[in-house]
Amino acid sequence: MLEHRNSPSRHWQEPLFIVNQPIVNQPIVNERIVNERIVVKMFAGARERVGAESIEIVLNTPASVYQLKQAMASQFAALQSLVEYGRIAVNNEFVDDLEMISAAHAHSEIALIPPVSG
Repeated sequence: MLEHRNSPSRHWQEPLFIVNQPIVNQPIVNERIVNERIVVKMFAGARERVGAESIEIVLNTPASVYQLKQAMASQFAALQSLVEYGRIAVNNEFVDDLEMISAAHAHSEIALIPPVSG
């Protein structure tokens, strides 16, 4: 139970929220949540695991790249071990997990580049 900040008998404690995803500090302005089908191209080991050149992911947008990777792992079990270390590229440029994917990206080229060695 949380006490009021001015309560003399107890110390105030901020509530803790534990979230398994990075905090995105980019404000979303005038954008509504849309259930999008995002096409993600597969390369190398990812292509072999799913047996296709691309996959279609159902994603509520706007969403972070991290959320896209989580959706890929949950919708395609074969990709679970690859998405953690793989990189996402949007229009031939690598993006980090905090980048946002919106409805405007539905027609962009999005690709999963799995880790490679050598």
